[in-house]
Amino acid sequence: MPFLIAGSGLLVCCVITILLLIKYQVIDIKSNEPPFEYEDKQIVIDTMYLFEKYVNVGDDYVDYYINDGSKFEKSIVKEIKNVEEKYPQEIHLEKVPEYLSKVKASAFREELKADEVLITADTVVCIHDRILGKPADRKEAISMLRKLSGNRHLVVTGVSVTTRTEQLSFSSRTDVFFKHLSNEEIIFYVDTYKPFDKAGAYGIQEWIGYIGIERIEGSFYNVMGLPIQKLYETLRKLQFQ
Repeated sequence: MPFLIAGSGLLVCCVITILLLIKYQVIDIKSNEPPFEYEDKQIVIDTMYLFEKYVNVGDDYVDYYINDGSKFEKSIVKEIKNVEEKYPQEIHLEKVPEYLSKVKASAFREELKADEVLITADTVVCIHDRILGKPADRKEAISMLRKLSGNRHLVVTGVSVTTRTEQLSFSSRTDVFFKHLSNEEIIFYVDTYKPFDKAGAYGIQEWIGYIGIERIEGSFYNVMGLPIQKLYETLRKLQFQ
């Protein structure tokens, strides 16, 4: 059963972990050898980028599949479609990520094969009834972190699991509590980690998360960008065996 994953490198890593948990095996791209026993040789992973330690394919989708049980082959490179991530102004903030995950899925659904599954996701950071998206530049990243400093904010991830005949969608929320961040800490983080690809201008798994987050209420992996436990249960509902 081929899986197509549209999202960040983190999403890819998490989904591969889930596939292993539900007895889908993947190959070790670096060594060209399957690290686990497997039954189905036709396992495909489509992604914008796999683990950095394996291969970097930039902004393209690359298919990898088990060829004869001992090596992998690269098949067709698919172009990523430009999806306009807009949402109705009247929609509740906590529903925005799930809505956008469906928008992303709609761009690819007509191209899905009968045995393919598409996973799309979107994450937003909300504070004081406002959504903080990805910062456009250094100045905006610093401004966002100043807003989060010393406050509680909400992280919501929406996920859609889509086939040609079915779509299951859900949202997951986590409350995050930041300590008061000094100006030096904020500037050091932004200049060192350059979090311009992250909603709210931070990654919980990075230095700022280690020293700045006092506690969370909810899923840690949801703050990273993918609520693994909920996705695992959703994939099980599709009854892949």
